[in-house]
Amino acid sequence: HPFSGPKQFKRRVATLVGVTCASMFILFVFIFSVPVSLGRWILQLFMPSGQLHELYTFACGLYTLWAATRLSTLLYNWAVQGLALFFQKMKEWSMIMIKCVYFALTVFGLIPVLFGLLYEMILLLPIRVPLHHTPVHLLWQDWGLGVLFVKILYAGTLTGPDWHFKRVLEQVFQAGVMQMDVWFVTTKLVLPVVVTQLHLLCIPYTLCSALPFLGFSDDFSHVCHRRIYPGTVVVLLGVLLLKLQLKQFKRLYIKIKNEKYLIGTRLVNFDAEQVRTAFTQTET
Repeated sequence: HPFSGPKQFKRRVATLVGVTCASMFILFVFIFSVPVSLGRWILQLFMPSGQLHELYTFACGLYTLWAATRLSTLLYNWAVQGLALFFQKMKEWSMIMIKCVYFALTVFGLIPVLFGLLYEMILLLPIRVPLHHTPVHLLWQDWGLGVLFVKILYAGTLTGPDWHFKRVLEQVFQAGVMQMDVWFVTTKLVLPVVVTQLHLLCIPYTLCSALPFLGFSDDFSHVCHRRIYPGTVVVLLGVLLLKLQLKQFKRLYIKIKNEKYLIGTRLVNFDAEQVRTAFTQTET
């Protein structure tokens, strides 16, 4: 039998191909253009004069759309189950969001910025900026350096010996966001680190600012402002090294005394003055 095609077959095929192309075009425009535009608008709120990479804008916009869709679905599911459960869940998740925002602003915001600023004042400015130039601090770059230092210190602390700060970090990250104790995080993690950083930043600057009132010239005060932070780090490292050596000498002294005079749990034939004189002669 001869083939009998449907009516207007070619027109139908052409219409199908055109509709398919139009659908794919609209889909790709929505997938790429909407996330990029939304991410560009969000990032420009925080970096109005910075150059934005399109990959970052796409990722930011896509994550924002995903979060909005997920939040809408979650709110709808809560609303279906009743208003009482809805308000209870809203209260619980509001507290969790407040904890997340606080943790992000302190641990991933304030502390990295101070770390980056310290690193810049100690190492970068003395090397890169001459004395007759005015340094310009870029907080976004300081924050990026600080995040890197926070990651390194976190990994080094968890893999290092057992001490107080390691136990605090383990307790905080084992509790997670859902069971986070804000008071514990503030008193045991945030405040000690921030206070130490502020001391390292403010005390040297205050001492240099007081030099003109003590009769020193402005040029000398300016040089001290630019060189006091590396000098402070050198002095602190020297004090820590001296303290470590004194502790090692004390351990060596106790070991020698125990090996020579300790029998069981009693000291025999031990004259403190004679041992101290002999130990001083040995050191000399």
